[in-house]
Amino acid sequence: MSVVLGRLGPVGVQPGQDLTSEVQQPVLEAIVRLYDETGSAMRAAAVGAAAGLSDDDDLQRALRALEHNDPPFVTKMTGSFGGGIILIGAPTGHARRVVGAWPTPDALADRIIAALNDAADNEPDEEKKGKLRRGPRL
Repeated sequence: MSVVLGRLGPVGVQPGQDLTSEVQQPVLEAIVRLYDETGSAMRAAAVGAAAGLSDDDDLQRALRALEHNDPPFVTKMTGSFGGGIILIGAPTGHARRVVGAWPTPDALADRIIAALNDAADNEPDEEKKGKLRRGPRL
């Protein structure tokens, strides 16, 4: 298993999903960012521009490398008759986790604990403050 560093820390990636390439990671980040901005499928050229790629061959290699993964990185990629990928669908949760745009369970737990501690720090009632510090009982 390879490890990719996303914005939230290491994320496990299955064999065949190594995104350590200088091209694949920025392309996947661009796909997630563009979809978040527009909420719709995007053209490959827009992804290339957002990833800072000027070479269409590099973009197409990166898109092909991302296309057939399990779990998938995008819902759909549409190719042209010439073989190039021209349209990219929505990023999956897997793609979001790899680029750090979707928190892992550990990161969510850390956020909840931090929020409870902040609430306790700002709570004037000592009984409520104690309950916040103890957290929920399972």
